[in-house]
Amino acid sequence: STGLRPQEPQSCAYTDSATSADERSLTSCSDLVENLPGRIYSRCCMIVAIIQQSHAMTTMPFGDSPTISIRQRTVWVSVAVCAVALAVRLWGLSAMGNVWDEHFYYDAVRSYLHNLVNLDPNPTSWSANFEHPPLGKYVYAPSIAFNHLIDPATKDAYTAPRAVSALLGSFTVVVVFLIGRRFWSERVGIAAALIYGLTPAVIAYAKIIDLDVSMTLWWTLAGYFLLAWLEPHPSIDEGGLDTHRDRSLWWSLLFASL
Repeated sequence: STGLRPQEPQSCAYTDSATSADERSLTSCSDLVENLPGRIYSRCCMIVAIIQQSHAMTTMPFGDSPTISIRQRTVWVSVAVCAVALAVRLWGLSAMGNVWDEHFYYDAVRSYLHNLVNLDPNPTSWSANFEHPPLGKYVYAPSIAFNHLIDPATKDAYTAPRAVSALLGSFTVVVVFLIGRRFWSERVGIAAALIYGLTPAVIAYAKIIDLDVSMTLWWTLAGYFLLAWLEPHPSIDEGGLDTHRDRSLWWSLLFASL
């Protein structure tokens, strides 16, 4: 139980020295500028490949096959969209070092795990990062606990929880695709997923430990079910109630509350 006591991982060692921080910033910026042409070229190649793949998915032979239903096709395309989005987010996952408030969230989750294992009801024990609601941090708890079991002092302590962010961000891209697919067309869904999924800021937030990536997923799911609730649907039961729309409304409220 004492093994989960919060401690600063090596990768997120924090220093108050402004000089060393400035030196790291300058080194990081210079490395970024030097590698910028190669990064731009590789990203362009990847975008072209994704566009070609999405076009192939919309014209693949099984699309017109009577043995493949629209639901099955949507599932396969959703899996492909998720795989591409996840690959983009996992690429260079640990290349950024400690970013923004990652160490606050990481240490807060370790503190929560320590309190849970020791059944500590003391309110002061749960005060870590108290200014933010805990749900967005609890989603990282399994990965951080797993990370601790492997090597609590690993220099890549952020890799496992960052992979959770990448997965949640990929799920959001899939929901964007489903919104476009359901209310417009498959091509619109794929185009929307490409635009959203390849936006640099969206990718960046899905490669770090933060609260934004899970919040974006909940709100996107809430929007999807809200649109489904607003959509006319023929599933009326004998009492005259649209049970399908009622379920969509409750799902929307659930995800909005998260």
